[in-house]
Amino acid sequence: MVAFRDYMGPGGKYRAYFKFQGKQYSQIVKTKADGRKWEGEEKKRLEEEVKKSEILMYSRTSKSYLDDVATWMQPGTVQEKFSHYKAFAGFLKKDLPAADVTVEMARIFIRAIQAAKGNKSANRHLRNLKALWNWHRKEGRLSENPWSMVTKLPEEDAIKHVPTQEDVFAILMAASPWEKDYLHMLLKTGARPGEIRRLRWDEVNLERRAIFLWTRKRKGGQKTYRAAPMNDTLHEILSRRWKARGHDTHVFINPETGSPWSKHNHPIKYMMERLCRRAGIEFFDLYSLRHYAAQRLVDNGKASLSDVQKLLGHQRTTTTDNYLKSLSPDLARLGEALEDDFSQIEGESMPKRYAQEDQK
Repeated sequence: MVAFRDYMGPGGKYRAYFKFQGKQYSQIVKTKADGRKWEGEEKKRLEEEVKKSEILMYSRTSKSYLDDVATWMQPGTVQEKFSHYKAFAGFLKKDLPAADVTVEMARIFIRAIQAAKGNKSANRHLRNLKALWNWHRKEGRLSENPWSMVTKLPEEDAIKHVPTQEDVFAILMAASPWEKDYLHMLLKTGARPGEIRRLRWDEVNLERRAIFLWTRKRKGGQKTYRAAPMNDTLHEILSRRWKARGHDTHVFINPETGSPWSKHNHPIKYMMERLCRRAGIEFFDLYSLRHYAAQRLVDNGKASLSDVQKLLGHQRTTTTDNYLKSLSPDLARLGEALEDDFSQIEGESMPKRYAQEDQK
């Protein structure tokens, strides 16, 4: 029941107040009738909030999941999930109980993403929303997952760009000293750019000539290490940087902040755009250097599929096999192999034979 106290300040004659679930609420009113009206409206609002809090709303669903994964997933992965959950919130237009999201709503949303951004982006949205619902099912908060009923869209195989040896040489010549060190680390290890950016000195063993790279690209986000070999070029780079490290904990440090580089830092984010422009060649990104390293190993015949798998840090050889299939093949080498094959059959090269026929 509402109670009143006389009030001498501006805005009214009484201070109306009541308690709800142990907490006091008050309001300045002109009359006691206004106070009783305010009490009724305020209690109704508070009761609706309590009722709403007991229902697992979509906003709380996504927030609790993001709070959990932020403790063990990479920031970039968490940011992608946040972006996808925000997109679905915009699609809903208002907060709804998560249990009220239907299969039809899920399908319409994925179709909208498909139309706007393509199949690949739609599948990523689908994957992240499915993971959100599965996490709450595992926690016992939801019984159904509507996203599991949405069919994954077909994606066209894309050929990963592999720069030529001449283009790789050109960017190395255009790079500053620290950039050249960073690029060589990528080229000589086949590592992901982030694995080199966050490489710590306690993950480098100069005596054993080993570099220990880690990733969380595993189901569950576990931190997994793998050893990469340290050839003479890398040994020289790392020995030199070790001597000049000071108190740095990481191999590559942003001199402006004294912290490890982030992929969002301007010198890293736009490095390849700047170097390709300076070298006068077509743009390719840092990941293309990983593709280049893998392609060189395959073309040179110096590594087995298992060797390439270990170097790239793939959990399964099927992943490596699919990865290599997506790279541009060395067409010149394949062409020469076919030409040699015909030469053995015909006894002379086909181009030479055709030339002789033309002269007749």
